[in-house]
Amino acid sequence: MNQDLIKNNYLIVRNFIPVDTARILADEFVSLEKEVEFSDDGGWCGNAASWNNSPVQLALLCDVCSRVSEICGESLLPTYVYGRIYKKDSMLVKHSDRAACEVSLTLHLDGDKEWDFCIRTPYCENHCVTLYPGDAMIYLGCIAEHWRDRPYTGETYIQYFLHYVRAFGYCQGAFFDNNEQEYCSQSTINILKKEYHELR
Repeated sequence: MNQDLIKNNYLIVRNFIPVDTARILADEFVSLEKEVEFSDDGGWCGNAASWNNSPVQLALLCDVCSRVSEICGESLLPTYVYGRIYKKDSMLVKHSDRAACEVSLTLHLDGDKEWDFCIRTPYCENHCVTLYPGDAMIYLGCIAEHWRDRPYTGETYIQYFLHYVRAFGYCQGAFFDNNEQEYCSQSTINILKKEYHELR
């Protein structure tokens, strides 16, 4: 597996998709929100609307799987994709994810203000990164806490989250979000932490 990813819990991929493509996806997502009326996200963040696994989202999740696998140096299987429209005063509290998000990619589509995405390294350091439209961060969402450093001060900030599991890893059975309950326990996360510690 990519040693920089193992060492830091994340990788930055600038221009993962072209800026124009990112903004087209953002516009389509905003149009979808108007059409189906996304529900409030709640949970980890307030004042944000979300939607998962639309045909456009799933196509992207699968289309880039081989590329994300190549970057990570590990064969990956897609689990699901989640989109979120943050709004003024949205927050993202510090959290880690369930096993279906073993290897995640947060892809910035558009926004009217910069807003850092923060993650904790294996060495207890906090790194905060600014992503621009088309930029992505690949990160180990199950074993690394991540958050936004402050409430959002702009009006709209649009993000996709593409989630994968290792094809030959402990959570391989969670592909396309199968067996959700089996992979939601704390013991599963502990096994993942042990695996990644040994990979270092």
